[in-house]
Amino acid sequence: PKGQVLLLEGARSTLDLFREMEAALEKARSEKWINGPTPELLDEVRALTGIRKAAELPAATATGPTPLGNAGDIRRERWVFHTEDGIALPATVHIPAEITAVTLYFHGQTKDTADSDPRVQERLRQGHAVAAIDLRGIGETTPKSRYDSWTPHFAEDWQQVFASYLIGRPYLAMRAEDIMS
Repeated sequence: PKGQVLLLEGARSTLDLFREMEAALEKARSEKWINGPTPELLDEVRALTGIRKAAELPAATATGPTPLGNAGDIRRERWVFHTEDGIALPATVHIPAEITAVTLYFHGQTKDTADSDPRVQERLRQGHAVAAIDLRGIGETTPKSRYDSWTPHFAEDWQQVFASYLIGRPYLAMRAEDIMS
């Protein structure tokens, strides 16, 4: 009717099909992971995503510190972590007077949100040093695209994501390995 297939009785869109598939996958995933991450399941995730084991990754190097001043009794320093050739991940490290633990903080937009994140502030009160790090394609590492009209539909790093699949290294795996390094 009216040239629209989705107006037919019983019609389902691609989104409807994906929702049904996801519901079935969620049930299977829940059953499979009921006992938590086993070494076999983690190996399966690595095989599917291309994420290498930590022992297989090159060790990250760091340059810094560059003092950024204090916020109250919290010292702030800038560091840059190099996880592989050409990949530099900027970080702001928040250091309390007495360190009891270290927390790594990754945010989907920028490391700078750590300054106002109540969870980070709580960790600092508990004596945690907090390293807020921009992963590749996020914050300071956000690439500039000459195709800005695509950005609202995908993300600012869409070109890197697409290119990563062309070279056989999913972007998710690259970011996971950056964290593990």
